[in-house]
Amino acid sequence: ANAASSASASAAPDGEAARLDDACVQCARQMTSTALDRMERLHGLRVCPKCAPKKARKTFNAAAVRANAFDGDEARMVKKAAAEVKRDLKRKEAGGGKDTGKAAKWKAQSNQLRDAMKNVRDCAKAEKKGLPMPAATPSGPDPSLVPCPHCGRSFNEKAAERHIPKCQSIKAKPKTLTRGGGVPSRSGGVQRRR
Repeated sequence: ANAASSASASAAPDGEAARLDDACVQCARQMTSTALDRMERLHGLRVCPKCAPKKARKTFNAAAVRANAFDGDEARMVKKAAAEVKRDLKRKEAGGGKDTGKAAKWKAQSNQLRDAMKNVRDCAKAEKKGLPMPAATPSGPDPSLVPCPHCGRSFNEKAAERHIPKCQSIKAKPKTLTRGGGVPSRSGGVQRRR
């Protein structure tokens, strides 16, 4: 009976289509004002169900349940092991984990990809609307690569350790190759030096 009365309160009279006269404050989704009033009473915000704050679920503690199955010394051992695992997890969350460098590299690559995708979307929008193209933001150099101070090329750490001493001792270092920089051949084309 209660569900039927709430359904009739939000439905439009005489079978008309419901008027979407109000919008969610977060995503601007159109909703009826009665529905948003109800969400405001529940959550304190005029938001749609998708944007409403979710109730945090209590995490299931399998170690505690497992410890209840044992008696005496075994139960103490299981509880001690569970406490140790909990401490390790807290230490990792605090930044004491070993994979922080790997996560930082992944995050940087992810952000670089997101920026590139946003740039492409902006260019596509500008092209579609006939607006001038936005300025392209160049991606920065990869911080994991080591530049050679002699030739300017970049290498990973192990390759840089091998390359830099050799590059330092090279006497006849070629300049950067330019188009048309070869020796002209008899047939009129450009021939490479041997």
